[in-house]
Amino acid sequence: ALAFAVNRSPGADALEPYGMEAGAYMLATLHRPATVDDPDTLSHVLSALAQLSQPVLLPLHPRTAHAMRRYGIEASGAVRVIEPVGYLEFIALLNHAAKMVTDSGGVQKEAFLLDCPCVTVRPETEWVETVEAGWNRLVDPTAPDLVNEIETFAPPVGKRPDVYGTDVARTMAQAIQNLIS
Repeated sequence: ALAFAVNRSPGADALEPYGMEAGAYMLATLHRPATVDDPDTLSHVLSALAQLSQPVLLPLHPRTAHAMRRYGIEASGAVRVIEPVGYLEFIALLNHAAKMVTDSGGVQKEAFLLDCPCVTVRPETEWVETVEAGWNRLVDPTAPDLVNEIETFAPPVGKRPDVYGTDVARTMAQAIQNLIS
């Protein structure tokens, strides 16, 4: 599904409206209640994003937008808030980002599969294999050194491990065919 989306995404053209260059920005998503429903946590994460050395595109989730209005919190510094984007545009933005910062579940795996280092601002993840492979760093969203944790994270040098297999859909279809034959 991800390969299908990448092939149908606008590619680097998706960067043009935001004035970004491939590999020269970070992409961020925030929407989980633990991150955005507490004003101190939301403010801390947005403050950390604002201090990063690269621009940060933040497609603003409605839940996050509501929380920011409710608490009077604004994005500043490196953060460039943009309207929510569709899946194909999001995949294009992720595919060209230098790094992903997220509290999302699925985005962690998509970042891994697109060779995009990911910092997950959560204390745990469903995708432990991305952390074990060194391509995803878990950081508590209230960590006092959140800026440093994001800035210094880099995956191991060399090829990303293939923890999910290759040509999985074809392999699964063949396995099913073998079972019913």
